[in-house]
Amino acid sequence: MKMKQLVRLHYQNKVNQASQLYRNDIPAVNEGWVRTVRKALVMSTADLADRLGVSSSAVSRLERSEKKGAVTLASLEKAAEAMNCQLVYAIISEENVEEVVHRRAVKKAKDIVHSVAINMALSGAYISEEFRERQVESIAQELIDESPNRLWKE
Repeated sequence: MKMKQLVRLHYQNKVNQASQLYRNDIPAVNEGWVRTVRKALVMSTADLADRLGVSSSAVSRLERSEKKGAVTLASLEKAAEAMNCQLVYAIISEENVEEVVHRRAVKKAKDIVHSVAINMALSGAYISEEFRERQVESIAQELIDESPNRLWKE
C-alpha cells in the first residue's frame, strides 16, 4: 500500500471514529452551549464576565452570537475555560467516509465511461453494458487509489 493511501486511511479512520462517538450522543440545545452550561453551573452573566475579564453585555453578545451560529471557536474556548470546561469541536460525517468516497468515485467513473461510450458510438463502435459496468468499477478504484484529488473536481 502506498504512503498516500495509508495517510488517507488514517484520516478516514479518524473521521469515522469521531462520527461514531458523537453522532447520536450530543443533545441539541436551543439556547447555545455557553448559556446552557452557565445556567447549569448556576453562574450569572456577571460571574462569567468577571471570569472572562469582560463586561456582562459582552457575555450576552457572546451567547447571542453562539445562538446565531456566528461565534468564533476562540471565544467558545475562552468561555469553556472560564467555566472549567473543555471545548469539543468536530465535523462528523453522516455516514462512513469510505462509502462517500466510493460513491463519488463511481459517479466520476460513470461520467468518464459515458463520455467514452458516446465518442465510440459516434465512430460506429459500441460498448456492452457489462463492459461498461466493469470499467466503472475499475476506473472508480483507480481514482481512489491513484488520483483521489480528481474526485471532487467538477
